[in-house]
Amino acid sequence: MNDPGAMATNMSTIGAEGDLNNADLDCNGQSGCFIVNMFLNTTSRFTSLAGIFFGASSGQTAASYHDAIYIGGKANGGTADVASDNDIWSQGGGAYGYHASGTHSEAGVFVESAGKHDLLLTGPATSSNLNIISSVSPAKIVINGSSSVGDVIVNTTTNGNVFSAQGTHSAGSGYQDQSTASSGANMSGTYSYAAFVAENAQTKLAFTAAPGQEVCFDHSDRCVTYDGSKLVYSIGSKRVFSVDDQGNMTLAGTLSQNGMP
Repeated sequence: MNDPGAMATNMSTIGAEGDLNNADLDCNGQSGCFIVNMFLNTTSRFTSLAGIFFGASSGQTAASYHDAIYIGGKANGGTADVASDNDIWSQGGGAYGYHASGTHSEAGVFVESAGKHDLLLTGPATSSNLNIISSVSPAKIVINGSSSVGDVIVNTTTNGNVFSAQGTHSAGSGYQDQSTASSGANMSGTYSYAAFVAENAQTKLAFTAAPGQEVCFDHSDRCVTYDGSKLVYSIGSKRVFSVDDQGNMTLAGTLSQNGMP
């Protein structure tokens, strides 16, 4: 054996090994049998610190492990995985099922699996399925990458709002789109009242547009725009009427009176 920290290139070592051979039946804990590789149990009236504790000595200059817990995949040409149901399963009643509070240079939780979902939330939560509480400056949710079906898809049945923005955003917007897309927002559902409602908004302006931007109807064939000096209504390239900043109106056709002046 070489000196500590100076193992030979092809050397391997195991601190503890337990080889389990379950040769009788498939035991999942529900058919009467109880077979585990390691069983940790307490009989104390008082709570201990941890069932398993990983530590490093004060004189170490390198990390103890590359991975504190490592669950291997198919090995030695085999076809079976280590676990068939869950790699880690918690049925405990702790305040948190998983708590990451260290200094992680990349992420507290990193998922790069090739499964159906990266995160699946189906539990009967009493408050919310996902709750982000943070007062630091980085963005709360960031989605990067490429998707062929959409970045966020909500397919639910609810009596409330599909998306609700609450709180105080004094220097921003309730919703901001800085993307490059064919449309900023596409309303194509079935609405019993309106595709867009601003009547309850506590603001003077329900909609704003810059000079040259158009508000259109009939598949963008009939549009209203402000060209910098006049409000213009056009059909295609034809100007139907305009009203300038002094109130002067120009019509392409005639003006007919409807009723007494």
